[in-house]
Amino acid sequence: MKHNNNFLLFIIDDDKKLFSIIGPMADDRYWTHKIHELIQSGRNVRCMSSENYDSINIEASKFSQISGYTYSKENIVEEPESHSLSFEGYLPVYASRANRKRVIKLICRGKCRSATRWGEMNQDYPGQDILKKTEFGVYQAQCLKCGYLAQDSYNWYR
Repeated sequence: MKHNNNFLLFIIDDDKKLFSIIGPMADDRYWTHKIHELIQSGRNVRCMSSENYDSINIEASKFSQISGYTYSKENIVEEPESHSLSFEGYLPVYASRANRKRVIKLICRGKCRSATRWGEMNQDYPGQDILKKTEFGVYQAQCLKCGYLAQDSYNWYR
């Protein structure tokens, strides 16, 4: 389901009494489809979301106390493959080996001297609306031409 805000997704394994937290994210369609497949195959797993993601550690602690389940830093469920936000357009030679799920255009303030360059984010591209609303430093992107590390996601685009 698409949400207007970022949220955390709690993946819960009722058989093993474990849970993990994925996110923040804005769209959990691939995850819920994956959970449904696992349920159909006989696994006792489920998921739920929380829009309060200021501190993942606090959310994990609260859920652990309420449920009695143990937090697992490893994903309980293998991450589903999503191609919905992969960049399909042309990339110049210097950016051709980049992960197409993470490429963005940025204004490079490094050796490129304010030129618009392709960069690669530290996470998969979350969508333009999320980038514009996210605080400074949450996402980072490295210029694929000179290596400059940018943290000002409000002016990145595709």
